[in-house]
Amino acid sequence: MNLRILIFLALLAGLDLRAQDYFAVRSRTDQFIVHGARAGVPQAGSAVQSVSLGQGHLFWFGAGLQGTNRAERLRLEPNHVAVSCERIKEFLLRELHEPDSGWRKIHVVINDRLGEDQMTVIATRFVRGWIYTVELPAQMETRRFTGAILETLLYELANRNAMEGQTELPPWLVTGWIKHMETASVELLALQPNLRLLTPRVGLDPTVALRERFSREMPLSFEEISWPGTLPPDRAGLFQDSAQLFVHELLRLKDGRACMRRFLAELPQHKNWQFAFLKAYQDHFTQLVDVEKWWALTISGLVGRDAARLFSIEESWQKLKAALDVPVQIHLESGRLPVAAQLSLQEIITEWDPVRQETALRKAAVQLQALRMRAQPDLLPLVDGYRSVIEGYLEQKNSPPRSTFKNQPPPSPQLLKKSACRQLDALDEQRLKLRESFQASNAPATEETAPQ
Repeated sequence: MNLRILIFLALLAGLDLRAQDYFAVRSRTDQFIVHGARAGVPQAGSAVQSVSLGQGHLFWFGAGLQGTNRAERLRLEPNHVAVSCERIKEFLLRELHEPDSGWRKIHVVINDRLGEDQMTVIATRFVRGWIYTVELPAQMETRRFTGAILETLLYELANRNAMEGQTELPPWLVTGWIKHMETASVELLALQPNLRLLTPRVGLDPTVALRERFSREMPLSFEEISWPGTLPPDRAGLFQDSAQLFVHELLRLKDGRACMRRFLAELPQHKNWQFAFLKAYQDHFTQLVDVEKWWALTISGLVGRDAARLFSIEESWQKLKAALDVPVQIHLESGRLPVAAQLSLQEIITEWDPVRQETALRKAAVQLQALRMRAQPDLLPLVDGYRSVIEGYLEQKNSPPRSTFKNQPPPSPQLLKKSACRQLDALDEQRLKLRESFQASNAPATEETAPQ
């Protein structure tokens, strides 16, 4: 039966496999079936070159495997691959506190004709569930091998209840888990042929290397982690380490591992992973801005304020302005493209509906919290002042109405808006005066004012 499944999957992938030319090795739990060619058998082309999807679903590896070095290389042999796959699964089960049950078959086909960067997986729906066929080159980097198997296992966990198609995983999840495995594992997961395992590789605190990295550059924001495809080149290199820290901190939350299991299970039920995330982590976050605030505080606790990492005074001014200006698209005429503009916080408070208003204000508060870690000391009172007004207004707006004095009615929403806008106006005036003072003190000397 298993041989017939392999042949069917091979035909689905466009491979020309003959039963007598291949042999299979089963892993300890019988979940992984590793197929390798017998000595001297020429192998067919790759599924990368020709794929007939049929009822299967093809997706490409590599979300978490970009930018790897090529120091550790691995020659794949079926017996060693079967043991390595089980070790990688045991690591994932241990980290998730997940029982070893309910897994679907994963066929691993070692193809000597594939280039080192050519890896694919085909997920095929059968009556009893999905079966995965992973095609790997015979020689590849150790990290790419372990990452490919871990990525397949994550897809298997997330899609156990998926009926129509494979649910895509967010890039930060795959990348973060691969990096987490590299630092948290206490054993050598990928076995090399003819390699004696003398001592286990002891895992270190993963935040040690991250602290060193982020002492020079700030981690990505939650929004940047969520959409890595839009990152500018100077920030793209931070994605892997930022994703690792994000996954590490999620697992450290109270019931963090249970939340991660729920997140994987919720993914097929939602079109956007953000909805699945909020459903799974509802005890910690009610909306995405709560995640942004938590992430900013996490970064603050990890890296602190280091004078060598502070923005320049001009950068601090620009970042403060960016945090206070809300970008919008305005349609001036029908049939014309919208024009980019910025609204002040006062305009947001007085003109926007409560839902949009709260989202924009909470995002501004999160940006101010993050700015505090790197702003120049002279600007900190302004940064703290703006954040205090925003958070105070939101707290009063969302709290049950209560009177400050006996027999006096509680403040109306309009009074709260006017009070917040007056405080913001006063801060804007302070900001303008301080800005003018800095510009005057840093202005180049003229002939009249130059020292004699």
